[in-house]
Amino acid sequence: MKAYMFINNKNVHYPIINLLCVKRSMSVRGVCANVHLMDNLEIVKTPDKYILLALIIVLITLSACTLSDGADPRVATQTYQALDAIAEATVQAIQSQEAQATVQASTPSLTSAPGPATLTPTPIYSPTPAVPIIEVSLDSNCRTGPGKVYDMVGALLVGETTEILARGSVLNYWVVDNPDYPGHECWLWGKYATVSGDTSHLPIRSVAPTPIPSPGSIRGYVYIDGNHNGQRDDPVDGHISGANLFLKEGACPGTTTFATASSSSADGSYSFYNVPAGKYCLWRDLNQQTFDPDFHSIDLAPGENRTEVNFRYLP
Repeated sequence: MKAYMFINNKNVHYPIINLLCVKRSMSVRGVCANVHLMDNLEIVKTPDKYILLALIIVLITLSACTLSDGADPRVATQTYQALDAIAEATVQAIQSQEAQATVQASTPSLTSAPGPATLTPTPIYSPTPAVPIIEVSLDSNCRTGPGKVYDMVGALLVGETTEILARGSVLNYWVVDNPDYPGHECWLWGKYATVSGDTSHLPIRSVAPTPIPSPGSIRGYVYIDGNHNGQRDDPVDGHISGANLFLKEGACPGTTTFATASSSSADGSYSFYNVPAGKYCLWRDLNQQTFDPDFHSIDLAPGENRTEVNFRYLP
């Protein structure tokens, strides 16, 4: 006979084995009819379980088919009942394993909670200024050109910044926005300067023609210091007229005579005009009465007007 397994009470069947069982003339249930025990079994098509169940059915079938015609019906019935119990226990064991597998598959696995995240410090970047700027570590003059021969028109002090407008054609000079007169240019010496930003795109500024320094002047008095205090105290002190003074070029005692002047005025005043910038030595006429001092050392800046360069007579 051909035995079949019926799954979930549906008319879907799988042939288990094709056996020829000789139907015995006994009033007991044939093994081939006992396959109904598997009617409500939900079989998962896993090869191992499928083979195990097939082997059990084959064992039951072979055992039934080997009963002799003359066997005691009660013994046969007990045998079939025992075989039915074994088959049913096997089915229940498989169903229990399937249920446990389903529970295990639906139970979420526990994972350890992540520890505290390691914080990586974010680097701090100093922003690059959109325009190049300059600052100094020592107060620096700003001039109309590179050098002291050019007029001073401003100054960049410590703690201040200003924009760089161009690179000077003279080494280590920058053309900047005048800190004291914004909107006007001036030249700044870079010895004490710190530059921030990209200056490679800046134009190079040529040096303006060297200016002709404006001449300066030297003026003073020859007077009588009546109270010996070293100060010209009008009207306490008197004045001396006709004193001869000599202005020589170079540091004292000087080299050549530049000009002469006599304090011929009634108030004892004298003056030297149109004096170029430089070092000078101003002498009194040593052939006249004794004045104090004998000479003055003067370092005259371009266009400077030096006053109160006095000589006194001590009575």
